Amino acid sequence: MKIVCAILMFCIPLILSISESKQQDYGLLQPFYCVLDGKTYFIAYDGDEKNERWHFKWGKKYGIEDDKKNRLLPVEYEKIYNPNMTLLDCFEIKRNGKVGMLNYKTGEILEPRFEYIIPSGKMPTPVAYGFSNGAFYEIDASDLGDIKPAQFDLQTSLSELEFDVTSHSGKYFQYSYAKASSEKARQKVLIVPSWIEVHDLMQGQVFWDLIIDENSKNNDLGTSGVTIKSRVEKPLTDKLRAFILDIFEKGVAIRDDYQESQERLVVLNTENNLLSTVKLTESDYFTDTFCRSSHYRSISNQLIEVETNISSSYENKEIDSLRYDTIETVFRHWIIKDNGKVELFKSNRYYDFTKIVMINEQYLRGCFIRSNPSDDPSGLFHTKTKHLSIDDLDLMRNEIFADYGYRFKTDKWQRYFAKRSWYEPKFDDVTDQLTDIDKANIQFILKIKKQMIGNEEKYTQPNKGNYVPAG
Repeated sequence: MKIVCAILMFCIPLILSISESKQQDYGLLQPFYCVLDGKTYFIAYDGDEKNERWHFKWGKKYGIEDDKKNRLLPVEYEKIYNPNMTLLDCFEIKRNGKVGMLNYKTGEILEPRFEYIIPSGKMPTPVAYGFSNGAFYEIDASDLGDIKPAQFDLQTSLSELEFDVTSHSGKYFQYSYAKASSEKARQKVLIVPSWIEVHDLMQGQVFWDLIIDENSKNNDLGTSGVTIKSRVEKPLTDKLRAFILDIFEKGVAIRDDYQESQERLVVLNTENNLLSTVKLTESDYFTDTFCRSSHYRSISNQLIEVETNISSSYENKEIDSLRYDTIETVFRHWIIKDNGKVELFKSNRYYDFTKIVMINEQYLRGCFIRSNPSDDPSGLFHTKTKHLSIDDLDLMRNEIFADYGYRFKTDKWQRYFAKRSWYEPKFDDVTDQLTDIDKANIQFILKIKKQMIGNEEKYTQPNKGNYVPAG
């Protein structure tokens, strides 16, 4: 994830000399600076290295100094956000997980007390709203000490949500360590505002190496744009509202331009103004080549199904290991609770969709890629299939019985399920425990297996191929 900020180039040599002298005087690193109304503000912290990608992590503390060596904010905050992103003339500041404000013109500090702070409209104004313990409070930049309980229409803000990081060019941080002639002197940093961060509305919390000058993109590596926009609003119950957010990022990678997109589900409980957010789908420039497309559908108002393709090369917390060691199509189901919380449905079953929906051929088709280590020790070759195998169907059916403690008669399934921590063989017959969904799915699986016997490759359509990794 990369992003950057725009500041007048003729000021950079002066800023760099200030940065270097101040580091000698204070013994504090100053990873970033920004210029506001002709005045330079430095982010100082208590670390001892210049690796800017680790800033705002690992328990380090931060503060703010101006170019006159005045300490505006002591070095005791865990994060400093870009200025003028939520409230004009102010930096958001975070300590112990709560956020507050620093007015850089007056020096007044609103100590962190809010879960997040949100602008009053699409763009920041002199008034913003802090959220704490289920209620909103009005914050006025001219008097940060005068906090008043207030009503704020969060539903309208979500339905009209549009956020474009490139529209905040005068608010970016500049790397303090960059030389005027270096690549980083043209690239900036944006810390997303607390209201976006807390609700996980974007795919990153810090955007590094933002490319501002499109004319120089052939020389720079980084992100040239990130946007988030609300596309769908739907009432679920009397108090729950669902929103679909589209997120799009583009930039320049080592080999080529890139673009990535996501769809995120946001559920608002209008009684307490609490939000729950999950990623539904994502796609990137590998989608067509490596089967990484994904899509979702609503099974009901409070059950959403996501079909996606998971790569074994990425950490996956929902599935311990994949049956296909390269890429596999999986189905996830998100349940929207009555309180608005969105939870991933989980069961003991590998194919856990058999517990929650009546399946059809859709659940058996997809993209399934397995490497061929016996044929190719280099690992560059693979076999791709378009349908689950008979072995997969046998597992899908038998784990339904295992889920209820069925005592298997064959050694194969005794050994397989004995390795599952959840499995407890207790019953010789579990028919009376099966749900209507279980029974329908068992019959469907048996039907498809019967059709596949002696004709399996017509369904799976195996195709051997190879790929060359980057490097």
